[in-house]
Amino acid sequence: MKKTKIAFSGIGGVGGYYGGRMAARYAEDPQVEINFMGRGENLRAIQSQGITIQLEQEGKTIVAHPDKATDIPAEIGPVDYLFCCTKGYDLEANIRQLQPMIGPDTIIIPLLNGLGIPERIQALCPGRTIWGGCVYTGRNFI
Repeated sequence: MKKTKIAFSGIGGVGGYYGGRMAARYAEDPQVEINFMGRGENLRAIQSQGITIQLEQEGKTIVAHPDKATDIPAEIGPVDYLFCCTKGYDLEANIRQLQPMIGPDTIIIPLLNGLGIPERIQALCPGRTIWGGCVYTGRNFI
């Protein structure tokens, strides 16, 4: 059976949370590979220590380690699902950088603010499948 390859680009609040949750969930599953594309100090910290997610409402902390964390897309190669979690102003540059990860069957799922995000990605990746993504993060205040 073919391994499912999932990648997250932009490992900040959204990408870090969802990517970290998936890395923790599939840590022991040999059929799923979770990869992070990052940069700078954030990437180096994840490479050496993993990613920490504090789940206040559940009263626990998760430390997850992706299968790969890199700033070189070719090290990951084509993936099945690519979650784009960058800022809207970085979207085009990020998609161009990620081309070695975008194969003919890659499904791209943007999770970022802005209008026309799927259309902007489609313009750079003609013929590829782009799903509309939506994320709500919040915190309950009393």
